[in-house]
Amino acid sequence: MGMALVSIVTVGLLSLTFTLKRKITKMNDEEWTKYLQSISRKNMTARLYVFFIIGLVVIGAGVHWAFGVIGFEKPMQMTILFGVFTILYAVIDFAKNESVIRQKLSMLKK
Repeated sequence: MGMALVSIVTVGLLSLTFTLKRKITKMNDEEWTKYLQSISRKNMTARLYVFFIIGLVVIGAGVHWAFGVIGFEKPMQMTILFGVFTILYAVIDFAKNESVIRQKLSMLKK
């Protein structure tokens, strides 16, 4: 469940960022396609990791608040465990599906 929440926030942040960039730079569809194709796979992966971490921090803050409201004695330790397990799950999931993820990222280049 934690990974799903983080993924939703991450996709939302990415969409918001792309929307803002498109409006600020006033790129047309052709320029936008060229921009996306100009980003290297390594750079795209790094950006996705950054957005994932931001999403994890946002959800972690909500989880910390929820643990406090529920009355857990040590909400910070529970939040850290939540973050660690979510990151472990993401790393394992990425390792299992690395070729599929890389293939989908390379589709942006076409």
